[in-house]
Amino acid sequence: MTRPPETAPAVFKEPRREIESAPPAKALLRKMLSTGMLTTDPAIGKEARQPVLPRPQFTAIEADLEYRPQVTIRNVSQVLIAAAQAKALLKWRPIEAVVARVKRRKERCAGNEFDLDAARPLVESFLYLRPLFFTTKDECLFDSLVLVELLARDHQFPVWLFGVSTNPFRAHSWVQAGDRVLNDLPERVCRFTPILAV
Repeated sequence: MTRPPETAPAVFKEPRREIESAPPAKALLRKMLSTGMLTTDPAIGKEARQPVLPRPQFTAIEADLEYRPQVTIRNVSQVLIAAAQAKALLKWRPIEAVVARVKRRKERCAGNEFDLDAARPLVESFLYLRPLFFTTKDECLFDSLVLVELLARDHQFPVWLFGVSTNPFRAHSWVQAGDRVLNDLPERVCRFTPILAV
């Protein structure tokens, strides 16, 4: 369970022994617990409500091994700057502060509807370039924040999602616009129950 920034932490009902036996993918959960976004104590938390979102059905960019987007030097520098920004944020700030920052920026630009056609060149560049600069294995939080930062520089604000699944417990993060997943596969993210949408 999760809470919006600056409200009481949500109660996470998984037994602590399962949390402590977490594989590397549970690092996101540990961060959220350590910063107080989640709690296992019902006395200080509140039940979280699942965000109401369209079910992910499509990828933003259809996979085509033959297709290569037109990537410019500017695209490369944009992705590198967004990656450096995301790395610094996750290293020097608690995840709660990072989420609150993204939320505040999005609220300041509340009139901006996400335009997939306008964002497509940036998303294509990101998907094409990311294997050259960083791995996405067990790095869904970083990967999603890079894309969020990249698109925000172009005044595009999709939804940044955090989700969990149980048996075994796993946590995941991805970026979505409507029923389109921007940096993952719908069949993968559908295995997770969203607990926070930014």
